[in-house]
Amino acid sequence: MDGRRNRGSLLILLFLFDHLMKLGGWTHVPPITLLTTLVNVGIHYEDYFLPKPIFPSIENACISVYHCWTHKQWQRILYGAFCHFNDMHLYYNMVSFLSKGFILERQLTSEFFAFMLVVFTFLSGAILVGCNILLTAITGNTHYELTCAIGFSAVIFAIKVVLQDQESAHQRQYVFGIPIPIRMMYWSELFIIQLVAPQSSFIGHLSGILVGLLYTKGPLKPLMMAIFPPSERQNEGPEEQPQPEYAPDYGPGYGPRNYGAPGFGGFGFRPFGPRMGPSAYRRYPSGY
Repeated sequence: MDGRRNRGSLLILLFLFDHLMKLGGWTHVPPITLLTTLVNVGIHYEDYFLPKPIFPSIENACISVYHCWTHKQWQRILYGAFCHFNDMHLYYNMVSFLSKGFILERQLTSEFFAFMLVVFTFLSGAILVGCNILLTAITGNTHYELTCAIGFSAVIFAIKVVLQDQESAHQRQYVFGIPIPIRMMYWSELFIIQLVAPQSSFIGHLSGILVGLLYTKGPLKPLMMAIFPPSERQNEGPEEQPQPEYAPDYGPGYGPRNYGAPGFGGFGFRPFGPRMGPSAYRRYPSGY
């Protein structure tokens, strides 16, 4: 395996463009949401548009205890979040992010939303590494130390927690006949995605949820407000703050507001075998 991303064709770009048009087009999507999506897409398809790739390969971008903690390659927390394994991995994540970012960026300012994305990206990656260090210490299983993760799903889960926390505590959504508060739907989705896509990262998605909870229930939001206070937004009517015309739902429903695709997780790799040699690089069924 050469470590490059697995791309089929540019057809996925047409699907993403179609989703963008159903949200109202370029002019209706807030700038940071649009820019972040374009960065993810551009990185994934750089081989098509650049004579020589400039973004690290999967092998050099994925996030693991071995790379980040043991060898201090902390830049992987940024690289890994913007790296996707294949076209469908990119598509589901970007559809989910577009639908959620469309709503949340309009509630905040674009400047504060950009700051939020930066904080959520680095913090979710750090928590991912920390959880795997803890699991390695508890179980003695090097699986957690060597599993390497990629994808934007942890950030999407963090945003999901922030959005769903705004829903009424009395609203319920039925999942397999079980009533679950909409404000806690992300917990059910964490397990449902694992059943639907076993290759996705339970720990990666959990790290995103933990970041979201640190923001909604913990000290992260006051700290971020103190560092980067968002300006007061004026009361805006529906013309200045339109809602998405269409937000597809590939997972459990979310009640009155549909936050789009559930952010199907990434993929993981075990880059080194028992002898920790690069020749043993192979895919491992876990991810971000």
